[in-house]
Amino acid sequence: MFALAAFYLLSYILRDIDKKTVLIISVLLACFVGYDSSIGDYLYLSRIAVFYPFFIMGEMIPSDIISGLNSKKALKIIGLTVLVIWGGICLFRLEDFYMLRPLFTGRNSFAANPAFEKWGMLYRLLCYAVSVLVSFCIICVMPSRKIPLISSFGSKTVQVYFWHWPFILILERFGVLNVLFGTAYGKLAAMVIGLILTFILSTKLFSFPSENILRSGKK
Repeated sequence: MFALAAFYLLSYILRDIDKKTVLIISVLLACFVGYDSSIGDYLYLSRIAVFYPFFIMGEMIPSDIISGLNSKKALKIIGLTVLVIWGGICLFRLEDFYMLRPLFTGRNSFAANPAFEKWGMLYRLLCYAVSVLVSFCIICVMPSRKIPLISSFGSKTVQVYFWHWPFILILERFGVLNVLFGTAYGKLAAMVIGLILTFILSTKLFSFPSENILRSGKK
């Protein structure tokens, strides 16, 4: 959420600059930031730099184009195929690609892996390409019509971000997460708990104060 606030502030400051130029510069900045190991979790500077290009792309792409992607059957088939392949890689060949994980988190410099120190920029661009492709495929396979409850909950992302951390701290405090992550079934249970928690936090009961803040921001 801190990074999201920074994205809005940056976009407001750079509002008079062509977004294509901002996108190119932000991608280059994210690549060069990786060579500075002092830029990390402090003020979430690393994640702000790494993920800002995605925010810019979201601002650049018209909503009608996004909505048009999931209305074409051919794109749905392609998207589903790519996601199945990517899921298979993550399940069965994870060890071959796990070295890239530090770059996907957006919080690590290229010092996280000796292989990144020389070719870090290319590795980051590769992670960007994978992220854009997977995101594109997810959009393609999303239903083009509203789904009861789920569609409305999709607009409650900010309040879920706002409230989920205290619940995670409670689970950590009582050692629940350590127990769950100790076994394969426990990890599956943790995923189910995550889904249930998301469902609960998307209800109107937890709309305060995020909804009030967003309403004030729009004014």
